[in-house]
Amino acid sequence: MLHNGGPETEIGYRVAWARTYLKCFGLLTNSQRGVWAITEAGDQFLKDPMLTEARQTTELMRMKAENLRKAAAERAAREDASEPQTALVEELDSDEPDESLQPVSSATWEERIIATLTADSFSASQFERLAKRLLREADFDSVTMTGRAGDQGIDGMGDYRLGLLSFRV
Repeated sequence: MLHNGGPETEIGYRVAWARTYLKCFGLLTNSQRGVWAITEAGDQFLKDPMLTEARQTTELMRMKAENLRKAAAERAAREDASEPQTALVEELDSDEPDESLQPVSSATWEERIIATLTADSFSASQFERLAKRLLREADFDSVTMTGRAGDQGIDGMGDYRLGLLSFRV
C-alpha cells in the first residue's frame, strides 16, 4: 500500500525515517550513493549484552526524544540570534589563517590510509569488509564475500550494471 497515495510504500516510508533517525544517532552512516552501513557505535549498540530488545527500543526512543529537543533548542537559538554578530563577520573577513582549521597531522590522507591498511591490528576480515564496501560504492549490486579466514585473498562476487547490461564479476 502506498503512503498517502505517493510513490513510496508505507513500509518504505517508515524504513526511510528509521534510517534517518539512526543516522542522527550516529548508529548508521551512508554515502552519496545511498549505501548504508552500521557504524562502530551502532555495532556496539547491537552487541551490548545489557540491552535486551525491549531496552534497545526504549533507548532508541530516548535518543529520538533527545534529538528532537536539541533540534527545537537550536531552532529557538537561531530565532533569538536576530542581532548581527559583527565580531564573527570581522573574523571571517580577516586574511589571517585560522590555526584551528590546519590539519593536526602532517601525514597526507594517502599516508594515513596506507598506515591503517598495513597496521597489524587491521584484520583480514576487516579488509574483506572494506573491499565489499568499495564495490558497493562503485555501483556493484549483490556483492557477496566468500573468503574464509587465513586464505590470504579476497573472494567475492558482484553484479556490475552498465546501462541495460549486467555483468557477474
